[in-house]
Amino acid sequence: MTCDNAPSPILWPQIPRQAWSKAMTASPAVMPEPVYATLHDGGPWQGIPLGGFGTGGIGRGYRGAFGRWTVKAGCLKHFCMPANMFAVRVASDAGPTRAVALHPGYPEARPGEESGRKVMQAWDWSYDAAGAMYHGLFPKAWYEYPHSPALPLELTCEQFSPVIPHDYVATSLPVGVFAWHARNPGKSKVRVSLLFSFVNMTGWFSTFGRGRPEHLNAGNQNTPVSQRLADGLGTMRGVILGRDRQGEPLTEGDGQFCIAALETDRHAVSVHTAFDPMGNGARVWKPFSREGRLSNDSESPRAIPVQHVAGAVCVSFDLEPGETTCVPMVLTWDLPVIEFGSGRQHLRQYTRHVGADGTHAGDLACQGLVHWRGWSEAIDAWHRDVIGDQSRPDWYYSLLLNEAYLAVDGLTVWTDGTRDAPGEDPFFGVIECPDYPYYCTLDLWVYGSFFFLAYWPELEKNVIRRFARAILHADDFSRRSPHTGELFASKVKGAAPHDFGEPEEDPPLVCNSYVHQDSNRWKDLNCQYVLALYRDVLGSNDTDLLRDCWPAVTAAIEYLAGFDTDGDGLIENDGTPDQTMDNIPMKGPSSYCGGLWMAALGAAVKMAGMLDDHRFVSAWGPRSESAAKAFDERLWNGEQYRFDTEGHSPDALFIDALFGIWYGRLCGLRNLLPEDRYRAHLLRVYEYNVLAFDDGRLGGANITGWHPPVRKNAESAFNTGDCQISEVLSGLNISFACQLMDAGLDEEAMHVLGVVYNVVYREFGLWFRTPAAWTRDGRFRAIMNLRPLVVWALEVRDISSVGSGVS
Repeated sequence: MTCDNAPSPILWPQIPRQAWSKAMTASPAVMPEPVYATLHDGGPWQGIPLGGFGTGGIGRGYRGAFGRWTVKAGCLKHFCMPANMFAVRVASDAGPTRAVALHPGYPEARPGEESGRKVMQAWDWSYDAAGAMYHGLFPKAWYEYPHSPALPLELTCEQFSPVIPHDYVATSLPVGVFAWHARNPGKSKVRVSLLFSFVNMTGWFSTFGRGRPEHLNAGNQNTPVSQRLADGLGTMRGVILGRDRQGEPLTEGDGQFCIAALETDRHAVSVHTAFDPMGNGARVWKPFSREGRLSNDSESPRAIPVQHVAGAVCVSFDLEPGETTCVPMVLTWDLPVIEFGSGRQHLRQYTRHVGADGTHAGDLACQGLVHWRGWSEAIDAWHRDVIGDQSRPDWYYSLLLNEAYLAVDGLTVWTDGTRDAPGEDPFFGVIECPDYPYYCTLDLWVYGSFFFLAYWPELEKNVIRRFARAILHADDFSRRSPHTGELFASKVKGAAPHDFGEPEEDPPLVCNSYVHQDSNRWKDLNCQYVLALYRDVLGSNDTDLLRDCWPAVTAAIEYLAGFDTDGDGLIENDGTPDQTMDNIPMKGPSSYCGGLWMAALGAAVKMAGMLDDHRFVSAWGPRSESAAKAFDERLWNGEQYRFDTEGHSPDALFIDALFGIWYGRLCGLRNLLPEDRYRAHLLRVYEYNVLAFDDGRLGGANITGWHPPVRKNAESAFNTGDCQISEVLSGLNISFACQLMDAGLDEEAMHVLGVVYNVVYREFGLWFRTPAAWTRDGRFRAIMNLRPLVVWALEVRDISSVGSGVS
């Protein structure tokens, strides 16, 4: 580990003013609903997730309940177990003793959702949370509980997992830290007890269903654990929430959870090994509320399928008037195996460092209690580095850092190879979103991967190398589109894959699970791969990466050149949705795909020069110049670049039409278009798509000036409705802001970003689940979307230093 828990004075946590803040009792101004009832919707009570990359995420919402779970690889579950909770007891000679669960009222999964039977009724759920606040700045969250007549104590819970730039080991660990800072502002000594209880969920996260699984408790059994830490730091005491497997092979969901706290001369720890979380909870609450400690009972029955079991840990200490202390508690989970729908098993990356037999939750708890302070300081240093001179509004940094929640909660996988070949060919992948469950969807990855390139460049290189291998590979089986009925080859050699597969198939070994269209005919994917590789080579200064992937570049360029049907150097769209807007047909040269093609050709020629591949430069350099000439002649209409040339709405305005041009400019290709025309086009889109759409209040409409064809033809076969037209696409709005800033239009860029922030983090209750799109009537589509991570491109000043952190 790179961080340690060296002794340091007890300090009250300094919460950055750039953190997103929410009163625990507050609700969003607009309670949004999904466009379709079948889409995922976990409600607005979300917060920053716990977990490392590929460990699965555990979401604790801003009110204090654990309610979102991405622990099962490739699966999003929303459910709330009231027994997963913190509570506090405060006793004083100067006043009555008070013990309350730290949640504003009884916990539910979603607003207005009443559970069928309320459990844990012996607990006191009366805490009104007056003045209690939540603050979040990924990967940290702070829960502030102020001093009040009902709670004569100041408490702040500093919560995080060790997601630390360039620390690949710490970032892989399934550890959640809860550093409880307590202060006595009164005039009398108080005796404080903090309780943390948690349900044994071993075996629960093995199915693809959305809610809490039933009847998976067989063999679950809890065990008290105690381990002396090195260097006199104290003793880890807690409860292992595990399973008696009777020697059977480990399967997905098997392993252990652990809750634990640090016992020292000052902080006494007691445990209750097992209680029924579906009962009234009195076996835990009575001794806690009366005595401020637990029974230290070590008995735990071995559960049958219908039985639930939970454990609890309690830390007790005294505080003199004006005194402050800090109590670290941890939650860990050791669930080593990932199993996708095909049955193939993989090992999570953290097993490389702790072992893969699923018995190390206690060891992980020890690591958390030893290293938590160093981890915390490293995260704070990262925040300070990102915020820097604070030259932009506070909300900008909140948007920037908090959108990175998806790196943990994006159904992220990071393996140490398969179970049959541990340590070989590790796979890193983030899903497009739970409603479109594809790993590393390329037309979104090209947007979202700036974050990984900046801070974990080896993970980005893992993805880009896997794409290179896939481009040179062909899958000899067919897919059928449920939309058109068309039968097509799953993967054609030379075509960049759309994705690395979906969880219920066999990722990453079987790609292109997307079948809405034949993505082998898409005109953007190959270009996006070439541009992403060029960005990565420049950003990491890694010529080995370029040499490894160069055959894929040449294959991608040659394959896509076959779609230049008239020989002018510019590729043509074929009148179907043959690009990322997969409900919107383009025909003939288009500004979106044509711009990507121009930039990709320019990038490929530059990379060929880096490799002294003079043959490629001679063959494709002139083609690049020809494409640029054709693009300007055929698509510039005097005011803007046209949507396409042969479709039914050629002068429509697509908000991200010049995405490829901007990406190329970011990589130093600054002469792809005349500067005045580039700027004029962006200003026109800003005027019509942003300002003229609902007075600029909701963000930029994706496409304006669109006129669906009257007659039935190939182009009208796609019933788009408003999908991808009058919607606001969050990631494309942020991408457009990047383009505005690139053109020196900072005021306009910040307006677009500010509107996105206002919708997501203030009005619509979409925080920590940013959707792909929303509509003017407050509906959304596809939460937890990958594309908004493009916000990190705003921090790129010098592409050549990105791999060392944004600059």
